[in-house]
Order: sequence, then structure tokens, then C-alpha cells
Amino acid sequence: MSRQGNARFTFALALLLALSTSRVFSQGLDKLDTSLKWIPADAPSYRVFLRNREQFQAVARSKAWSKIAHLPSFQEAAKELPKGYVEEPTLAAIYAWYQKSENYQLVHMVLDLLGTEVFFYSGMCPTDHVIGFKVRDIGAVQRQLKRLEKSWLALARQFRQENARLSTSVVAGVRYLTFELQDPLILQETPTSKTWIDGPMGTIRVGLRKDYLLLAFGNSIPLLESFERRPALADREELRPLARFADRPLTYVSYDSKEFRSKGTINSKDLDAGLAQLTDLFSLCGVGPKLQKKIRKDLKALAKDLKKMPPHQNLWANSGWGNAPRR
Repeated sequence: MSRQGNARFTFALALLLALSTSRVFSQGLDKLDTSLKWIPADAPSYRVFLRNREQFQAVARSKAWSKIAHLPSFQEAAKELPKGYVEEPTLAAIYAWYQKSENYQLVHMVLDLLGTEVFFYSGMCPTDHVIGFKVRDIGAVQRQLKRLEKSWLALARQFRQENARLSTSVVAGVRYLTFELQDPLILQETPTSKTWIDGPMGTIRVGLRKDYLLLAFGNSIPLLESFERRPALADREELRPLARFADRPLTYVSYDSKEFRSKGTINSKDLDAGLAQLTDLFSLCGVGPKLQKKIRKDLKALAKDLKKMPPHQNLWANSGWGNAPRR
């Protein structure tokens, strides 16, 4: 075979290996029955907490918790708590509410939602995010959503105001209960005047998508529409190492994009302004001149070191697993 033929063969073999490796990674991550499959590759930020019930049970069965539970002060508090249900009006009202069958079912449904998987998917704006809960009993969630909708309709008849709207909406084929509430008046200041204006509308959406209950805040429609868009976050190079641990009891996965992390980074100008404000407080706190000088010197050294740090990393991803038994 000629040298040119060898080069072509080597390139073809390398390409085949790359494609097969990508497929193996993808297959490995497919073992994770989590919301990670839904999240698009351009997601700004994503967090998922897994096996929460198993982790709680592990703590409850631990020797450390057993020692705490046998402390005299703990046992005394446990004995006094039931008295509060009768003697303390607030606790009595909560207990009476809990005793009703529909409320009892609601509380246990919420605890069940928290026990399996909870994920947080955020946009670039800090007010735009979706919280998702893995559902084990879809029928129970559907019943509570119907109950919630009836309650919201009753509230809608009471509000009848421009600053509050209760309705339903459909996003990407999923029906959501939608609550829009205008923020209270906010103060708008100019060099010559101060005026109160209406704040922006805040939106909350609640809906059931497949086997996940979704709670969306802010301008969440782009986030809700992006589910299962390809390529997926799991296909990113940074998350491929997760495939090696797909058969382990993962407890969390965290990811932030470069752009998302850079928005939360303090730049040199912000750092200088913050330190200047801090040093201005010294005289108000009665700090002596010599100590002020020493503190200022230390703060300048700290600021110098902080400015040397890179403003943000390219990407950041993290994961972990525990010793909880596999389901």
C-alpha cells in the first residue's frame, strides 16, 4: 500500500474509532434514566439530585443519627412536640389541615416527588428556570393538579384585577396551569425625580410532562420548548466521562456553561468598588488608624491575588455517587 493509501486508511480508522467511541458514550449515558436526556447541549445551567430517598434512609439508619436520637434533650423535645398541636394555635391549625384526607395525600405526594429525582434547569436570566420532579404515581399527581386548577379558578373569580391572571396554556404540547402576577410598585429614580411604576409580570407554570412534574418560573417558554432538542447535553465532550459511571448509584450531576459562569464572575472594577466601600466602614466602626492601615494593606494583597485568577473556566461539570443500594 502506498504512503498516501496508508494515510487515508489511518484517517478512516481514526474517524471510525471516534464515531464508535461517541456511540459507546451515548449508550452508556442512556443507562441513566434521568432528565439529563432532555436537556439540550446549549443549556446555560443544569443540576440534578438523584436517589434522595435512599440518601435520607441511609442517614436515618446511621450510627450518628442513632446517637442523636438517644440524647435526652432530643427525646424530651420529641415528647413535647405533640402538645404543641393542641396548645400552639399555629401548629394546631397546620395539624388540623394535615388531618384532612386530600391534604394528607398532597403532603405525601410532595415527599414522594422529593425522594426520587429533582432537577434545576436555568436560562441565562436568573429568574428563568424550571424545576422538575420525577413522578412515581402519575395518577396521584393528576388528581392534585385537578384540585389545584379548581382552587385557581376560585381565586381567579376573587382577583378580577389587571395585576393578576390565572389561566391555562399549552407549551410544546404540554398543558400548564399558568399564574401571572405583577410585582408590586417599584421606585424609579432619575437625577431630578422619583416615581413609582408597575413592576414586571412574574409567571409561574405547573404541568405534567411524561413522568415529570414541572414547575417553571419567569420567561420559561424557551426552556420548556427546548426539552429533547438535539444535540443533547449528554452528548457534550465534557460530560462523556459520566458514561463510565452510568452503572453506579449517582447522586447528583452539575453543569454550568462558560457564559453562565462568566455572568456571576466579579470583575476587577466590581472588586475595587467593593473593597473601597468596605474600607469606608472602618472609621464608622471605630477602627484605629494603625489597624486601618494594616487591614487596607491585607485587602489590597487579597484583591491582587483575586485579579490573577481566571475570570471563568471554559466549562464546569461535576457528579457524585453514594453507597445507597441500587434500585
